[in-house]
Amino acid sequence: MSPSSPQKSCYSSRILHENPRLRVIEVQLSPSRTTPFSHANPTVRWRVAADGDVAAPRPVFYNAGEDAATPNQRYPNEHNSNNNQEPSREIVFEILQSRPQHTEEEVKRMLARAVYSTHIGGKMVLENEFCRLWDFQIPPGGGHRSNDLHQHVLPYAFVFLQHGRLRVYKPRLLREEKPGEEDDTELVCLMERQSGEVIWSSISNGGFEEDSEIKLSIPKAVHSVENDCTDSKFREYMIELK
Repeated sequence: MSPSSPQKSCYSSRILHENPRLRVIEVQLSPSRTTPFSHANPTVRWRVAADGDVAAPRPVFYNAGEDAATPNQRYPNEHNSNNNQEPSREIVFEILQSRPQHTEEEVKRMLARAVYSTHIGGKMVLENEFCRLWDFQIPPGGGHRSNDLHQHVLPYAFVFLQHGRLRVYKPRLLREEKPGEEDDTELVCLMERQSGEVIWSSISNGGFEEDSEIKLSIPKAVHSVENDCTDSKFREYMIELK
């Protein structure tokens, strides 16, 4: 991601995370300004609502070479301008691959063979051939260690949008081995991170151990979370890479 005209004073940016597949950038846009950007790679730009109680804006996907200052035809009201009187914040996911690693049929098969729910939390707000985007929020003290157990089948990253503290749980045994029990989980860790911190998880083989169609990767791919903060909502933006 780079500005296509010399207007650097209109924005500031910092790289939050980078690996061979994904670069995550936080961008601050100056009030009442438009900054054109060009993208060498497929990119998702996602505004962050300043008020945590306001619904998150929709993420916008740009193909490689597409100008972010020009309104995207799929979302004609979304573009890279800030008409507010306060600086605005964007999370930018730059996908560092020219094509997906999995076909749509391969993704469907991985989702179909999962043992646990593949609804990984919150609301899926964008899906295309490259990625799936989730707006993930948990109310103060919310979440359910048993009911919210889920399975990741794709590698993913998530960005903390504010300070957050999560209790992470794993299943004691596979669900079919312990049907109907209320507390079938155990605590893995307490995860506390600051705003802008990124967690990356390189899920492979659809959430199963390598070279196995039976043994799940626990807790890496199968877990649940609860919000350990009783006075604040947990907020994150998550991307899954296909």
